Amino acid sequence: MSLTKKKVAEHVANDENKTTKKGVKKNRILTYLRDKLITIDVENIAYIYTENSITSVICFDGKKYTSNSNLEELIKSLDNMLFFRANRQYIISINGVEEILRYGNSQLKIITKPLSENIIIISKNKASSFKKWLNK
Repeated sequence: MSLTKKKVAEHVANDENKTTKKGVKKNRILTYLRDKLITIDVENIAYIYTENSITSVICFDGKKYTSNSNLEELIKSLDNMLFFRANRQYIISINGVEEILRYGNSQLKIITKPLSENIIIISKNKASSFKKWLNK
């Protein structure tokens, strides 16, 4: 009996949701690379962003994957000691932060490794919680 790609993804997602509802965070996320269903260990993720309704996961080796989950679903399932929701478009990993620069009026500009194609700005409203997150 073979399962379609979608059924496999739903099955894995349901198992992961059961785990995260108990308070245990994901150790890996499910994604696709062409026609293959693969998992990415969260410690390999530099940042996650969304653009034109497509969620992309960028790893430290520079590889880019897509995810069927949106940023809200992902941030709820990831360890908040390792990941921070920088803004509407980005989730960043503590290990992916290369530099933090003051930007404008109390905002912060984040330089990631590997370098993000877009500027990542943390608003002045989130800057305080970002600094607390860095100090954990």
